[in-house]
Amino acid sequence: MSVQWTRDGHRICWLASYPKSGNTWLRFLLTNLLLGPQADTTGMERRVPDLHDATDLSQLLTHDRAFVKSHLMWQPGMPLGDATAGFVYVVRNPLDVLVSNLNYLFLQSYDQLAPLAETERQAFADRYVDTYLEHRGDPRWLQFGMGSWTQHEQSWSSANETVPGLTLRYENLLARPTREVARICEFVGLERTPEQIEGAVRDSSFERMREIEEQEIRERQSGFFYRPNFAAGHRQGFRFMNRGREGLARRRLRPEQLQRAEQAFEEPMRQLGYASTAAGAGCS
Repeated sequence: MSVQWTRDGHRICWLASYPKSGNTWLRFLLTNLLLGPQADTTGMERRVPDLHDATDLSQLLTHDRAFVKSHLMWQPGMPLGDATAGFVYVVRNPLDVLVSNLNYLFLQSYDQLAPLAETERQAFADRYVDTYLEHRGDPRWLQFGMGSWTQHEQSWSSANETVPGLTLRYENLLARPTREVARICEFVGLERTPEQIEGAVRDSSFERMREIEEQEIRERQSGFFYRPNFAAGHRQGFRFMNRGREGLARRRLRPEQLQRAEQAFEEPMRQLGYASTAAGAGCS
């Protein structure tokens, strides 16, 4: 089932994900499909806005076919939930999500971490991993109504029972972007030629988005990528566009941390088809 734009009052297609699961990439892909090649993130923030940055929710409905980013769980009473025409949900291996969120925390907090010795920064990272596994997600996001990683994924999975939805695996977007973007176009009712889809994929590559991030940081262009309070993290090389690949957990976590992480997310990983790295498959 595709997005039902024709229903009265149903004007939003949510681009939903747990934080650090590929939502920005999806937003940029869609912006390129809607507006053509982008030189910066200005068009993305205007055409595919972020629910969490909105000071006036009515501003999110300036288009009859509105695309809006959300990290919230799907639940009764969510903002503008009654305007929902459908959703695209991106799910990513929860172990890689953990590591990507840790990198983002270092980007956000490096001004506080800079005075610490390397051993103390490693202890900070270890405490984060322990807390993440205890809560099955980042405790910061729990405070903002995003739930644990498991709760978030289950909420949007159940949303399919009431509204049209398309679930994408981040790993499939990496491996077969043209095919997955074609699925998005079909679902949201965008008529695009194979050449236009290939162009949007090319113009939204990790390398191109990293170029834009570096440009906005270099020019101190306030917007999505550059924020003055991230300056310390930027100077240390931390970036929002971090790696853009699979297997982060296996490269970043120590063996005992990786084992505990797989145990913590064993059931949802099994249900979603993510194999254990201990079995020699899966993440990489």
